[in-house]
Amino acid sequence: MAALMTFAGHGSRFVFGYLGTGKMDGNLPEQKPVLAFTVASTLVFFGLLVSVLCHYGMLQRVMLVAARLMTVTLGTTSCESLCAASNVVLGMCGKRSVLETMARGMTALVMLAANVVACLLGFMACMALADAVLVYLGGLLGWQFLTLNWLMGRLFIPLALAMGVSLEECSRVASLVGLKTALNEVVAYGQLSDLVQRGLLSPRAEMVCTFALCGFSNLGALGVQLGAYAALAPERLPDCSRVAMRALIAGWVACFMTACTAG
Repeated sequence: MAALMTFAGHGSRFVFGYLGTGKMDGNLPEQKPVLAFTVASTLVFFGLLVSVLCHYGMLQRVMLVAARLMTVTLGTTSCESLCAASNVVLGMCGKRSVLETMARGMTALVMLAANVVACLLGFMACMALADAVLVYLGGLLGWQFLTLNWLMGRLFIPLALAMGVSLEECSRVASLVGLKTALNEVVAYGQLSDLVQRGLLSPRAEMVCTFALCGFSNLGALGVQLGAYAALAPERLPDCSRVAMRALIAGWVACFMTACTAG
């Protein structure tokens, strides 16, 4: 799959140049690609492949096989298995020709990519604003430690204890969970790796953290989901917004229950 997604980079390079790949012409040093262009090109390319495979009926067969396999191995019902298998690649089907499928698919996916990027940008900007306000208030009160990450970490201390982490390591684990919630799991895993290399976490706490951070239950991912729904079903966006926080909490609970089992 990773090799397949590299082909999206060819299209991104042709349309956006070095902004989509980070590779400049000549002897200029390589830079990091711009996230918006990388995400947009991957979404469009993957959605295009899904639309074409769905048009020819190949994707449906793969999903049925995957659903049967999940039913046998996991003991889920047929409906649950089919839903889980199709959620990965759910898209548009039923166009008259493959060219129509490609054209309609790309048009819709451009809107999807734009909404995802816009919502992610807005949510991350709001998080930065909230963090700046807390830092400013902390400076006025002489609390230099007051940040959004610190506050989220303190809120998760009881949860870290419930997951079986020792009292000495509880604040570190809670800070990682708070960092994952406020930003994303990639940043949190980077901090986890640093703590493990410095020997500040026991193997048990490391195992609990690995599972507790494994998920997309963070505010940035919530913005991405709302952006996707705004493009795919704009008339249902108010309904999605009403249950957004409940869905986020459900994601937290799922990750933490898995971490409790691992611990």
